[in-house]
Amino acid sequence: MKQLYKSYEESTNIFKELQEQYPENIKLESIGQTWEKRDINLITLSNNLKNADKKPALFYIGTIHAREWIGHELAVEFANYVLKNLETDPTLKIYLNASTIY
Repeated sequence: MKQLYKSYEESTNIFKELQEQYPENIKLESIGQTWEKRDINLITLSNNLKNADKKPALFYIGTIHAREWIGHELAVEFANYVLKNLETDPTLKIYLNASTIY
C-alpha cells in the first residue's frame, strides 16, 4: 500500500532529481542533522544561484514537527511546480529574477 505522504527518502530523492534537471535554478544542501543523523535539507530556488543570497528572499519551512506532514508535502510540490513551469510562466521568471526562495 502506498503511503499518502512522501517519506524523507522520497522527498530527498525528488530534490536530487530536480537538481540534476535544473542545475541553474535549484541547489540542495544540508544545514545540519537531526538527532537521528539525517540531513536537514535546504533548497535554494533562484534564476541566479551565485547571487541568490544577495536578493530579497522568501523562507518557507516545510517541516518543524514530525507529525505536520502537509507542510513538507507542500514544500516538495511547490519546488517541483516552480521548476517545471519556470520557462513557461512569466510571473515565475520575474519573481525568481528578483528574489530567492529557500
